[in-house]
Amino acid sequence: MKINSNLLINTTYDYCYYFYYYYYYYYYNYYYNYYYYYYYYYYYYYYYYYYYYYSYYYYYYYFYYYYYFYYFYYYYYYYYYYYFYYYYYYYYYYYKYYYYYYYYYYYYYYYYYYYYYY
Repeated sequence: MKINSNLLINTTYDYCYYFYYYYYYYYYNYYYNYYYYYYYYYYYYYYYYYYYYYSYYYYYYYFYYYYYFYYFYYYYYYYYYYYFYYYYYYYYYYYKYYYYYYYYYYYYYYYYYYYYYY
């Protein structure tokens, strides 16, 4: 029985060819999937990390903003409150004594007039 050397060589070549590409795609897919999921979870992790990180600072500045907003609000509220309170009593006593001396003056004026002419 004569063996066809060309057939043997071609068959061996085909097996080596398929063997090579089989393991090539096997390891290619293996490492591809490995790095794919690796980077997937990597970016997934950092996405939520920065999400919560910036959410924290967002609420922090939100709280900070409203804290100082109410702080200045009440500050100016009490400021104007005491301001008007002060001027209210200031003018109150001012006009009180003003009218007091006013009537006092006219009282003695009419009193003097009365005794002088009568």
